[in-house]
Amino acid sequence: MDKGFWSLKFYKDDVQISKEKAEFILRSDKKASSMWENSKSHNLISWVAVTATIGFGFWYRRTTINVSDGTVPLIGMIGSGIMSASFSSSSTNLKKKAIKHYNKNRDNASFNISPTYNGLGMVVSF
Repeated sequence: MDKGFWSLKFYKDDVQISKEKAEFILRSDKKASSMWENSKSHNLISWVAVTATIGFGFWYRRTTINVSDGTVPLIGMIGSGIMSASFSSSSTNLKKKAIKHYNKNRDNASFNISPTYNGLGMVVSF
């Protein structure tokens, strides 16, 4: 997993794969799949908090234009912003943990015969 400009990029054996393919691969490990699902829940909570932050921002702007007390919307905006940032970070960390757990418990004992890089023989890798 690597950070992209707009979203995370996922790789398998140095080849970029889609998020859906990464999720499908992680389903084979029960604990990794559970962590991945938790990360999706945390991401959803983060987006709800972003929406609340925007709503509180509009409310704060409206109350300050009308010269009334804007303490409640300001506190709500700051609180939901902090909540959004923390759940977004938690979501990313859970994704990383799921991938690390999957990679750690992956069965590496496979037999593979492939051509060499210059094409003059065969390589056996375990």
